[in-house]
Amino acid sequence: MRALVFFRYSGSMTENTNAATDTTFPGNSFPDDRRYSRDHAWVRTNPDGTATVGITAYAADQLGKLVFIDMPSPGDTLEAGAESFDIESGKSISPFVSPVGGTVEETNGAVYDDPTIINSDAYDAGWILTLRADGADGADGAGLDEAPGLMDAAAYADYLSTLA
Repeated sequence: MRALVFFRYSGSMTENTNAATDTTFPGNSFPDDRRYSRDHAWVRTNPDGTATVGITAYAADQLGKLVFIDMPSPGDTLEAGAESFDIESGKSISPFVSPVGGTVEETNGAVYDDPTIINSDAYDAGWILTLRADGADGADGAGLDEAPGLMDAAAYADYLSTLA
C-alpha cells in the first residue's frame, strides 16, 4: 500500500509559476536540480555519482509533524518503486517508496534524531539518505536524470494540480 499517494492539492493553478531556479506551487518550492516521483519523493544527482533522496515539502506538509523515520542502514539495497522504510507522523505511518534503486551509502543522522527538520527544510537539511544508484556509471550519476517515472520540477507541479 502506497500511503503517500493519498495527497491531494486543493489550490488554484494560477498560483503556479516557473522560475529559472525553482518551480513554486502554493506553499511549496520545487528545486530544479532534482527529479520527483508520483510518490512525492525527490532525488538529486551528486557530482560523485551518488544520489541524495528525500521527500517533498508537499509530502511533509500532508503528513504533518514527522516524529520518526525507520531509516535503512548503509549497505542496504533499495529497489526503485518499492516500499523501502516507514515515515511516521502524528497522523499516520507511511511507507517511503524509493524513486531510484541502489545501495545506501549514508543516512542523515540529524533527521533521524529530529525528523521535523524535513518539515522545515525538506530540500536541504532534510535529506534522508544518499545511495549509489543502479545504473549510475561513474562520477556523473548517468541514468538518474532520465530514470523512468521521474519528473522535473515543472512536471511535478503540474502533477500536483491533477490531484485536486
